[in-house]
Amino acid sequence: TMPKRYPEEFRRKVLDLVAAGRPIAEIAHDLQVSDQTIYGWRKQDLIDTVNSPGSDGGSGYLISTKACSPCSVA
Repeated sequence: TMPKRYPEEFRRKVLDLVAAGRPIAEIAHDLQVSDQTIYGWRKQDLIDTVNSPGSDGGSGYLISTKACSPCSVA
């Protein structure tokens, strides 16, 4: 079956709830949306934010990532 498509406005409201600190599992349960769907939306939103006009292209994020690159997980 085809995945269910949600309106952009609905997805934006869900991501606003996530940004406000509500647990994704709680949002998923309340709105009857898969938590994996919400994680996917959040990931895509972060990608879109980094690639949007006026953003720094994510350089701040990349700098902070490089600063930790010598770190290793034992």
